[in-house]
Amino acid sequence: MTKAGYVRVRVNHRDEYEHIVIVARALGHPLPLGAQIHHRDEDGTNNAPQNLIVCQDGAYHKLLHVRTEAYRATGDAAKRRCWLCREWDLAANLSRPWTHQPYHKRCAALNERAKPTYHHAPRPAQRLYK
Repeated sequence: MTKAGYVRVRVNHRDEYEHIVIVARALGHPLPLGAQIHHRDEDGTNNAPQNLIVCQDGAYHKLLHVRTEAYRATGDAAKRRCWLCREWDLAANLSRPWTHQPYHKRCAALNERAKPTYHHAPRPAQRLYK
């Protein structure tokens, strides 16, 4: 068991993640470069084949987690959370919904107004000669 909650097994004198070994055996070849395994129930110890999903890359794996979180919170996997007000909304109502920090335009405007402004006094002129 790892600290992250995954099961490790010994294969050919090497420690491997059990879920990767199971998927590679099911595919009949090693995972493609960059591929990741998603646990459908998000339990790293449940390595039943029907619980494992092969993701072509980390971006798709992250998308599965984002959509799962949205579905659990709202019942709609297409919603995203505004990182400023923390409210869930449809992606069409958010700016930059494909990034990890989507936001409402009104929230961004309020956030800009709330930032403190610093007015620095001009530096005194340096003397070149004593």
